[in-house]
Amino acid sequence: MRRVMWVAACVMVAAVVAGCGGSAPGGEANRPAPSASEPLSSRAPGDATTRDDDVALSPSATVTVDGQGWSVTGGRVVSGDPHSGAVVRVPLSKNGTVAVALEGPDGLAAQVEVDGTVAVTVEGEFVVGLSAAREVASGDGAGDVVGRWAVREGGALVVELADAPVTHDGSVAVTVGIDSVGSVTWGVAEGGSSLAVTPSTWGRAGGVTVARFGWADVVERDADADIPGMEEQFACHALGASAKDTWNLEPWRPAVPLPQMMAALCNPESQ
Repeated sequence: MRRVMWVAACVMVAAVVAGCGGSAPGGEANRPAPSASEPLSSRAPGDATTRDDDVALSPSATVTVDGQGWSVTGGRVVSGDPHSGAVVRVPLSKNGTVAVALEGPDGLAAQVEVDGTVAVTVEGEFVVGLSAAREVASGDGAGDVVGRWAVREGGALVVELADAPVTHDGSVAVTVGIDSVGSVTWGVAEGGSSLAVTPSTWGRAGGVTVARFGWADVVERDADADIPGMEEQFACHALGASAKDTWNLEPWRPAVPLPQMMAALCNPESQ
């Protein structure tokens, strides 16, 4: 299966915050070094980890990954389901931080993307994604990423709270999910065939993580969707139009690199 080649992290940042792309198909020579992934050893929920400034970080919640999906201890699921995306309220610790420990099989790793979303992988395969307090605006376009994950020493995932909204009960909203797609339906738009992708709760919240890993969910539902240019259209919507009711992908549009796709608002025209 093709995978979108990520040109540079700085371009991906521009894609998220300025609507100007970040990846393109091409040879492996164009692929930068991947985002740092840190293996995570099993820890009890109360184990403390340390930050660079030696301030103790006790995980506010533990997300456990297994063959059936994920579960959370210490946080409170307030909506959604484990596969399509659940919103979990993770309480602030006594020192005002939000830290999450991950537990799971050998090979578990956390890859923090440039927009602060997280891909949890096992032996390099995506299993669960996390997004900290990502707000999605109504209408076209994704909202601001107001909370960012970071991996601290010892492997704890910590939400950087500079701009993250805290709920009235002293917790931070975290979206956790596996499947980025709710449904896919073929139809006709603008006089040609069109695949209407309805994103899941996680699909709307996962930003770069969904753009990088979510295309597999579309192809799993309909292998006929794996047409040149469609993956880039999908990534473009995940990065810049996630709030749309459906992400309409048209196989008759030209296959162009993602920066060009973003500049065309996900609808490139033939020259």
